[in-house]
Amino acid sequence: MFLNHCAAFEYVKKLLVRKGYRIRMLHKLNKGRHLLIETVYGERYQYFYVIFKHTFLHSFNYLFKDFVEKYPNLEGHGETINIENLEYARIREATLLFVYPDMKVYGIDSRYVYKFVHEHNLIRTQERRNEYKIEYANGQVEVINEQTASFPVKLLVRYD
Repeated sequence: MFLNHCAAFEYVKKLLVRKGYRIRMLHKLNKGRHLLIETVYGERYQYFYVIFKHTFLHSFNYLFKDFVEKYPNLEGHGETINIENLEYARIREATLLFVYPDMKVYGIDSRYVYKFVHEHNLIRTQERRNEYKIEYANGQVEVINEQTASFPVKLLVRYD
């Protein structure tokens, strides 16, 4: 069982090596809570954007009632990623890997998620204050309400 993101990241690095990927570079993102892994598989570069999650978005059905009514086969829990992080992964054509405490890893193409959440309007603005985003050298903090992309966990595919 994983208790933190560091253990989850180590597990994913070993998993990728077992699958034949050679790790080229690691980029810690989002205050070290996310990890972009740059790999080589054969002659091809491949990026993986890894996120350790404690749990799913249990309120997906409530937050996106219209979507669930239109697509009842996709009801249930959801998963989330900040729009800025999704965009970062999409530009690199990265596979999103979500890692959970039960040591299960699920993947999905970031380009697909980006298109899906925009087509189905599954983007919401967080109501809580998020003050860690932009801290200027003069000590000033810009408050940003994050935009979050949400999608049904039924779209995820077991990766490990």
